Amino acid sequence: MRSIVAKAILLDKANNILILRRSGTHPYWAFQLDLPGGSVEVDEEPLFATVREIYEESGLRVAPTELQLALAEDDEDDTHHHMLYWARLSHTTPRVQLSWEHDLAEWLPFSELATRTIAPNADSYFLRTMRYLHENHDQLVLR
Repeated sequence: MRSIVAKAILLDKANNILILRRSGTHPYWAFQLDLPGGSVEVDEEPLFATVREIYEESGLRVAPTELQLALAEDDEDDTHHHMLYWARLSHTTPRVQLSWEHDLAEWLPFSELATRTIAPNADSYFLRTMRYLHENHDQLVLR
């Protein structure tokens, strides 16, 4: 059975992007950069899973109507379906409350995120998301 993973690009009012870092206790890709989101449960809609995961991982409340689908694709071996949403929040630098899954949250301008070193063995979904951000940053900011 194919699993579905849904993540979100969250922009604050100043166009900074919320980037999380997975904690050392995270079962996958410990200490690597991440976005809020995660696995979609059986019989759960990806949009609502994304809202749930954002809240669980960051304490931020985002309404389903605030999220817009940016990307939907399958991985190379067709075992995972990846969905990427984005939302612009109404606050500048909203306060984040991390769960056990992450140990760091940063609101970064795109220019700083673009200079961050991302491990070559990072989560392939995160790598594709960063590629999407590089290719579509201007369109996201101007919306």
